[in-house]
This record gives sequence, structure tokens and C-alpha cells, in this order.
Amino acid sequence: MIQSAPVSGHREIPVRVAPFWLRTVALCIDVVPLFTIYLMVLFATGLADTSELPESRWNAFDMLVDLINQRPLFFLPPILLWLGILLVYYLAFELIFGQTVGKRLLNLTLIDRRGRRPVQHG
Repeated sequence: MIQSAPVSGHREIPVRVAPFWLRTVALCIDVVPLFTIYLMVLFATGLADTSELPESRWNAFDMLVDLINQRPLFFLPPILLWLGILLVYYLAFELIFGQTVGKRLLNLTLIDRRGRRPVQHG
């Protein structure tokens, strides 16, 4: 879908709204390396060690519910680590480069209603 966005001189430029699937592919390009780093940190720090957990005879979902009931804070450090990695990545790339790696590879640019990038560089 092509729309127009006014620029500071009151002229309008044509803007093409990226389809959902293209933005999803850009997100996947961003998340796959981040998830790999996340898993490496989890295993390197021992946060992924489940050897001391009791064995369950149930299916995977019931085992997960048992784990949450027995050790409710078990998932807190990994979740905080994941959120921290995402926050640092997106803030760093959006503020320094204006785009994440996925957006850059797929040539996507985020603009505001005036046709400018929300973060101005220099």
C-alpha cells in the first residue's frame, strides 16, 4: 500500500508500507542470532542446568507446570537476560545505525508522520 508522508517543506513523498510478512522476516533475522547468543550465555553461566530438578513422569507441559510450582523463580533470570539482550540490541542498533540488521538487509526504514526517521543522527 502506498501512502504519502509530508516532509518539512510541506511537500509529500510517496511511502510504501511494508507488508506484515516482510516485517516478520526482518524480526526473525534479528532474533535468530540473538537467541543463539542467549542460549550460549545460558549454558555458559549454568542458568540452563536442570540436573537438580526432580524428574517428572508426565508429559512436557505437565513437567513445566510442576517446575513452575516447585521453583517459581527458576525462569526469572533467563527471562530477564533475554529481555536485557533484546533491549540492548534494539536500542543500540536503532540509536547508532537507525536500523536493525534485519531492517537493513530487507531495506526497511521506519519513518514518522513527517517522513523523517524518528531518531535523527548528527
